[in-house]
Formats: sequence, structure tokens, C-alpha cells
Amino acid sequence: MAHFLVIAASSGIGQATVLLLKEAGHSVFTTARDTSKIVSDAVLDATYFDAVDSIFKQAGELDGVVNCSGSLLLKSAHLTSKEQYQAVVDASLTTAFATVRAAGKHMNKGGSVVLVSSAAAMEGLANHEAIAAAKAGILGLTLSAAATYAPMNLRVNAVAPGLTETPLTAALTGNETSRKFSEAMHALGRLDITVDASAIQKLGISYADGLKLLNAQDAQGKLHVGVDAFILIWRQIPRWRVLASIVGAGFIRPFANIAYKAFAGWRFNRLAHCQIAIKADDMAKK
Repeated sequence: MAHFLVIAASSGIGQATVLLLKEAGHSVFTTARDTSKIVSDAVLDATYFDAVDSIFKQAGELDGVVNCSGSLLLKSAHLTSKEQYQAVVDASLTTAFATVRAAGKHMNKGGSVVLVSSAAAMEGLANHEAIAAAKAGILGLTLSAAATYAPMNLRVNAVAPGLTETPLTAALTGNETSRKFSEAMHALGRLDITVDASAIQKLGISYADGLKLLNAQDAQGKLHVGVDAFILIWRQIPRWRVLASIVGAGFIRPFANIAYKAFAGWRFNRLAHCQIAIKADDMAKK
């Protein structure tokens, strides 16, 4: 059993992270800006360096820390005030820097630091200037910190999810037009989810199967699974179309399917959160 700190555990991604860690048997120390959404172990404004330092001391010896802090501002640069810009940078980049800073000071035995960036940092999305700048900063911070703290066996990584269904993005995911536009930008034709697997279950895919095998839906609504899903996606990417043609060849495709399913099964059985998905599916059937 490991011990983790989750900063901004009241966020949608934060709550999902805490749930998965606890169901895997780990202990978790949680923080939130206030107690309006969850009852956390501590109240924390992670933009203050000294406050984050104090939380690391309070949480005890850690194996890992996840910073899920962030905000969402959809405005073009010329309509964004200095105060709005600074608030976005503080919520994402400043809190991430404070987390890395504290981890470097207190996690002397090594461990893992995970920060949350965004796909908006790597794609040109209109009206995302402030959030794209802040989240891109997290990517730069991650690369530099990973090199700095590697000798301490302190790993620093970042995830960059696309639009995910959480309370923070409800204004986007709850609007049918914006939702369809966002889904059209995803190769899988659906949004990321946190704990709620209903989005994929509506397609006839169980939570466990969604984690085990790649699933993709084409423009006609047909579902493609495994290697067929990869081929469908690769055909949409110019530089990958040759690979799609090679793997899709009649004499290669069956062997590719066998190899992929074997690997997917091996990987699925090794990952704790995949085993949790099996239990979740079993509970849903009862």
C-alpha cells in the first residue's frame, strides 16, 4: 500500500483519482479550496508556496502527489482582462509549480509527481489563449523538473486530457451543439470520462472492455474494436495511412488482431484500475 497526496481533490478528475487510489488499497490525503464539494483532509489554496509546503509536512511521507488544480476560461486574448489571465495562470501553472517545489523539498526518498496539463496546450483551439498558455507552461515545467529531480528518483510527469465530462466543463458538455463539435475533434468520437462510464456503456461497451480494447465509432455510427479501431483512426491521419493499409492487408490483419488482443489482455490483468472496472461492471449488473 502506498500513500498519496491529491491536491484539488474536489475537482471531477480529482475525485475520480481519489476513488481509484482508495479502491486499489492505497491511503490518500486530500485537499480542496473549501468544503463545499467534499470533506477533505485539509483546506488549501495551492497558489501559496508556504501553504503547499505545510500540507506536504501534514500529509506525512508520500509515495506520490497529484495536482488536479485548474480552471476554465473561454475567451479570446483581446477580451481577457489582466485579472482573468492571472487567475487562470495561478489556478493551473502556479499551483503546479508550488507542488513540484514542495515535492523537491520534502519527497527525499523519491516518488512520483503527476501534473494535469491539457490537450489545449498542444492544439490550436479558438478562445483558449489563457488556458492554453497556462497548461503549456505545465508541460515545460514537467520536462525541466523531470530532469532536475531524476537523480533523487523523483519522477515528474504530466497528463494532457482532452475535454472531459466533469462539473467544470458542464457548460460545454451539457450543450448539444458544443458537445457534438468537441466529440468530432476526438478520433474516438466521444469525450473522456472520469468515474461515470455511462457514455461508453450507451455504445454497448462495458467499463472493463473500454479499458481493455480500443474502441472507435465511424461516421456511420458503426463501432470498430481492437486493431480495426486503430486502422479506422490511422486512416484519418495522413502520415499513418500507409500503416493502416499495411496492417489492414488481408494476410496481416488476423495476426495483428491476435497479437493485439494478447497484449491487451496481458496489460489489462496487470493494471489495478482495470480490475476495479471489472468489479464496477459486476456491481452494475446486480
